[in-house]
Amino acid sequence: MSRVLDAVARHASTTPEAIALSSRTCAFTYARLAVEVERTAARLLTLQRLFRPGAPVAVLLENGPAW
Repeated sequence: MSRVLDAVARHASTTPEAIALSSRTCAFTYARLAVEVERTAARLLTLQRLFRPGAPVAVLLENGPAW
């Protein structure tokens, strides 16, 4: 796991209700961010059969908490 994901997991376990990311329209607590990271990782894993191992993956999103 990367240092960033390690830090998110650590904060989610110690301060789950603290705000991790926010914008004008929404905010993610560390607990919600950890859940969203896991959900996104699981979704990407379901798609892995469509790509060869090690292939790059691109993400196109507006700049904000979801990104």
